[in-house]
Order: sequence, then structure tokens, then C-alpha cells
Amino acid sequence: MDRRHLHQPVRRGGWWWHPAGNAWLCNSLYEHYEYTQSRTHLAKIYPLLKGACEFWQARLLTHTLPGTTQEVLIADSDWSPEHGPLDAKGITYAQELVWALFGNFAAASAVLKRDTAYAGTITGLRERLHLPRVSPKTGWLEEWLSPDNLGETTHRHLSGLVGLFPGDRIRPDGSTPRRSSTQPPPS
Repeated sequence: MDRRHLHQPVRRGGWWWHPAGNAWLCNSLYEHYEYTQSRTHLAKIYPLLKGACEFWQARLLTHTLPGTTQEVLIADSDWSPEHGPLDAKGITYAQELVWALFGNFAAASAVLKRDTAYAGTITGLRERLHLPRVSPKTGWLEEWLSPDNLGETTHRHLSGLVGLFPGDRIRPDGSTPRRSSTQPPPS
């Protein structure tokens, strides 16, 4: 038996199968705080939130958007749950989860009055994160750092909507912040 695959739901990908998983889990822990408003819970999970931010701070890459001079931060090699490339950079799924994580950490830092300088660093990184746009080719929210659909095309693609749910950056009522899925980040 090949023990390298015991932690994986499928026999591919290796140890790096789901790097964005730490952001997903930390966001869920923070949502519990939002529901309960328990500062005890928040203090307990704070080291996890900070550790996940440190992981992403080290993992983000600077990328120049094609046809511009604008530099944004993108997640290193990852995969989308929608059957796209296994080593894509800047996938929407990871970008949205990290965007939420960084916001949750900054809020936790403010509530607990801890690590304010580091929270400022994380807020600065969050402002530089690449956020998806609507593809001019497909009319869909870009799932990869490309206007093309790089994944399986015979089923619905929903992972790119993680910013709508469980996230809340994309808002169906039209109040999505300016740095939205339809506009490039400001220069």
C-alpha cells in the first residue's frame, strides 16, 4: 500500500492536494465566533488564524496582469475543484478563501487588540490580492487566472462562487465592493 495517498480522497495530487483548506477551516472557525461573539473562542482560534495568514503570506506570488503593469498577489500552484489544471496559479477558489481569511484575521486582531502591526501587513496583502472578474469570453466569473474555461466543460462550475457563499464578498443585492468580480483592481 502506498501510504502517501492515505490522506487523499483521490489517488492523485500528493501532499499538496488542498493548500486552501487551512483558509477554509479558519474561516469556518471565525464564522462560529461571529455567531456566538465569544471572545474566549476567538482567543482560542486566534493562533490558528495567524498561522494560516503566515502560511499565505509566504505562499503568495507577485504577478503582473497581462497587458498591464499592475502587480497583484496570487496563490501559488493549486487546483480548482472543477477539474482544471492541477498546478494553476491564482485560482478563484483559493483567492476568495484567502481574501476572507485576511479580513477575518484583521477583525480578530482588532477585537483582541493583538498584533496590530501584523494585522496592518495582512490588510495590505489583502488589498493587493487578485480578485476574479467576469470573463469577456464566457460571461462567467473567471475560475482561473484566465478568461478561458480551463476545466471540464460538461458540468456546472460552482467553486468560483465561493466568494458568494460561504464567503460574502460577492453580493447578489448589487452592493459588491468596488474591487468586484466585474472590475479590475485600481492601478
